[in-house]
Amino acid sequence: MRRSLKIAIPLCAAAAAAVLALRLGSGSDGEPVWKTAVVARGDVEKLVTATGTVEPLEQVEVSTEVSGTISKIYVDFNDKVKKGQLIAQLDQSKLKAALAQQQAAVDAAKNEYSYQKKQRERTALLVQKGAAGQQELEDAEYRLENARTSLARAQTQLDQAKVDLRNTSIHSPIDGVVLDRQVEEGQTVAASMNAPTLFVIARNLEKMKVETSVDEADVGQVKAGQKVRFRVDAFPERQFEGVLKMVRLSPTSVNNVVTYTVEIEAENPDGLLVPGLTANVDIIVAAAYGTPTAPVAAERFRMAPLARPKTPPPPPGGTKDRPSPEQIDSAQAAGTLLWTLENGQPRPRRVVLGVSDGTLTEIVSGLAEGDTVIVGRETAAQTAVSGSTAKSPFMPSPPKNKKRSAKSGPPPQ
Repeated sequence: MRRSLKIAIPLCAAAAAAVLALRLGSGSDGEPVWKTAVVARGDVEKLVTATGTVEPLEQVEVSTEVSGTISKIYVDFNDKVKKGQLIAQLDQSKLKAALAQQQAAVDAAKNEYSYQKKQRERTALLVQKGAAGQQELEDAEYRLENARTSLARAQTQLDQAKVDLRNTSIHSPIDGVVLDRQVEEGQTVAASMNAPTLFVIARNLEKMKVETSVDEADVGQVKAGQKVRFRVDAFPERQFEGVLKMVRLSPTSVNNVVTYTVEIEAENPDGLLVPGLTANVDIIVAAAYGTPTAPVAAERFRMAPLARPKTPPPPPGGTKDRPSPEQIDSAQAAGTLLWTLENGQPRPRRVVLGVSDGTLTEIVSGLAEGDTVIVGRETAAQTAVSGSTAKSPFMPSPPKNKKRSAKSGPPPQ
């Protein structure tokens, strides 16, 4: 008996739910329940997001053109420097000796040139008197020209020695801040094909740049002059603003993913932005502020005829309360339209849409603030059945926990 009762209860519940659905799905209960939204003023921004790194707007790597030993360092990390300021000194002893040697070579070349010049003048005088031939005169002119060339070469080497001695003093090429110091006093540096970096100096930290990579699918939307917002992990509550300055035409391909480097310039008057910070960037590629907006779901909504049991289909011309399928198809085929709810009935409205951020869409024309748009629908029967399925009145209630009486003894083992 109990087993038959357990089987009958679920069957009765299912039958009751089916009957209820049939009753709700017919007649007036089959009318749609419209999901709507109100056109309201708001801000719409279309964004391209990326991740980049904060860098100085301009930085210079200071190197040395001569080899030697660092004898003195005058600046350290984060020091502010002026253009032309002495920041390091190399040992000058070897270069001073080389300079003295080149000076001696110049003096010897000058003496040789003076002697050969006098020799040429004497030979020319003897040729005029017939005491020497033309050959002797040509030899004297040849030796004089060689002496002139040797003097010029020695003078050039002396000038180079002076330049090398002057280059032992390392000066700052710009006004800025020392970001990095890569040498210590007593360290030997060797100038070769790749000059060693001694210091890294940033020109001005009151303006910074963000270098970020934009995917090839989005690079067509970003252009110089667009406004940018970004945040850094060091100051998550602070939002920084910048301007897109350049989209580099040189692509980067990693694992068949092509990206383009984008440079963004930002003001940094408070000095909060420091080199190396990771920036989460939003590039505003299109925007509309204080404009009528509607949900994107209203744009995606498409009207379809509802089946109404036991009633004839709408006439070709439609009725006063509801458009016909032909009217729906022709209206939707004509282009972008939104369906509005007027006096409880759907009506198509031709609109011009603008910027969309994926949630809201700008309404350029066709609708006004306060209009009601349809974003979806469901029948009353579906709503009722879904609610009845959640809890059926024919389903038995779960058993209640009864307190065990002290007289009933211990629970069975």
